[in-house]
Amino acid sequence: MPRTLVSFIVVLAACSRAPLAAREQVENQARAAANRLKSALMTELTEALQRGGPVAALEVCSGRAQTITRATATPGVRVGRTSHRLRNPSNRAPEWLQATVDAAARGGSVEPGLRELAPGRFGYFEPLVTQPMCATCHGTDLPDELRTAIAARYPQDEAVGFKPGDVRGFVWVEVDSQ
Repeated sequence: MPRTLVSFIVVLAACSRAPLAAREQVENQARAAANRLKSALMTELTEALQRGGPVAALEVCSGRAQTITRATATPGVRVGRTSHRLRNPSNRAPEWLQATVDAAARGGSVEPGLRELAPGRFGYFEPLVTQPMCATCHGTDLPDELRTAIAARYPQDEAVGFKPGDVRGFVWVEVDSQ
């Protein structure tokens, strides 16, 4: 390889906004935060469903999900959930993720991703795919008691009508790596 080409590649690599190793470290940190959130929510929702059915699971979503989400964060790491069809309006997508949410709403294929938002600041997202258990409260055939409970807590609810396999939303993570 000619010496000038090697020099150019070295300079180009040095000028990249985020070295590959740093990006991998941030992505691993973000993925771990997303997994902590999903695991904590799934544990509480599963227990509530077994204990008291869908209305009890709704209580977890309305009374505990925001607390669980905040507790998943660590210094320099912010975590959230969003969807193109929200149940809780406080779960709106951050601006950097909105185009991805819109693409999912149109049926576009969505893979997990990492974006550099600013030097040393990253956004990570991964889709939430509707599982059979999720369809209990987000599906098409909800019991009247659950519909009433949802309407009482979330009068503007749009988070129903999903089938297993549908992208229902996203977990997102912002990491300040500086």
